[in-house]
Amino acid sequence: MEKDLPMKAAWSRTAAFLFGTLFLLSPARGQQPTPLPPVKVEDLPPVVVPAELSREQLQLRQGVIDWNSPLITNDNQRVGTYNQPVWTTQRPFTTTRTYVIPEGTMDFEQWARPTWGRTGKVDTRYLEELTIGLPCRFQLDVYERWDISPAGENDKEIWRHEGVQIEARWAFADWDVIPLNPTLYLEWIQRGHNDESDKYEFKLLLGDDFFNGRLHYGCNFSIEKELGQSKEVELQFAQAFGTTIIERKLMAGIEMYYQNNSFQGERGTPANTFVIGPSIQWRPTNRTFLDVVGLVGTTGSNSSESVKGQMFIIFGYQFGKRAGPSNEIYAPAIARSN
Repeated sequence: MEKDLPMKAAWSRTAAFLFGTLFLLSPARGQQPTPLPPVKVEDLPPVVVPAELSREQLQLRQGVIDWNSPLITNDNQRVGTYNQPVWTTQRPFTTTRTYVIPEGTMDFEQWARPTWGRTGKVDTRYLEELTIGLPCRFQLDVYERWDISPAGENDKEIWRHEGVQIEARWAFADWDVIPLNPTLYLEWIQRGHNDESDKYEFKLLLGDDFFNGRLHYGCNFSIEKELGQSKEVELQFAQAFGTTIIERKLMAGIEMYYQNNSFQGERGTPANTFVIGPSIQWRPTNRTFLDVVGLVGTTGSNSSESVKGQMFIIFGYQFGKRAGPSNEIYAPAIARSN
């Protein structure tokens, strides 16, 4: 017990010191604590209330503009989330595919393609196509395919529904990230007649522009194979060049393709076709375009697969979202999706 007395005395002295300190620091009874110096309102930073964004500004944040907007002024202007030039957003060539259309854009096209064979007969193909630009550089196309052929008695023309085509594309990267902007293309052709087999087709699409955007270029390598019947194999190499004559109104150029068709049991004697000719694209409005191409065959083969002359006439109408200038839309992805 005696040993504990020093310890108790020490605790008593410590407690007395703490209570004494608190008593001295506490304000006297009834005395108010000294207030802090007042803060002047004018010393605070002003609160800025953002003005309400216009409809066009909101659209730009989402990467789109109205179809009648004047913000797109030339064919080389970069638009959309893929940073692609405007000339790639509407089908620039008929024989040659390039890249993909911007996500959210949709396109309806009516095709007419008369072909003059070596026998002088005309076979005309009609296509109705719906194109949809999807996210992540994908594109989906659906076609209805019709033919008018001089295949009846006394070469009487026969109109028939030939089949349905479904096409998917995927671009490897945004525009200008990889040289020639490679894009994969896969198509399935569902034939509409028992005497014709279904087909599938693979393509590698290449496209770019040169000389500071004055020359537009497209190039395709493709193989199409019939699953049954004569098991036709079609190999094709296509190229197209174009240049702007009037910005956003008129483009002209030249298109060509080489085609090799062979059949089971006759692979050693394929039909070879090479056609070449001028092309033109007229854009009456921001939504619409008209492509016209006239091709002349240069090969001398008398095969029914060989082509003496061919035309492509395509009218297109675009709807859905119109891609806005790229320099306006590089905001966080969540801002573009809201």
